Amino acid sequence: MDNLELKSILESLLLVGTEPLILDPLVSVFALPGPEPVDRHRVLEILQKLQEEYREMGRGLQLVEVAGGYQL
Repeated sequence: MDNLELKSILESLLLVGTEPLILDPLVSVFALPGPEPVDRHRVLEILQKLQEEYREMGRGLQLVEVAGGYQL
């Protein structure tokens, strides 16, 4: 799974989530066997990139860390 695909999936999960998405359970969603495993560090990196993109682009959304997780 490339970073663009991972970012799209994470963004979708954040949009539909009603509670903050906690990192470890979120990573377990991607813990399926495959050619390129998705680890905790990579998910965190993508979440941080999303935070930067929203901030830099002046978007109407913010990705914030709240209650031990991430939420739009």
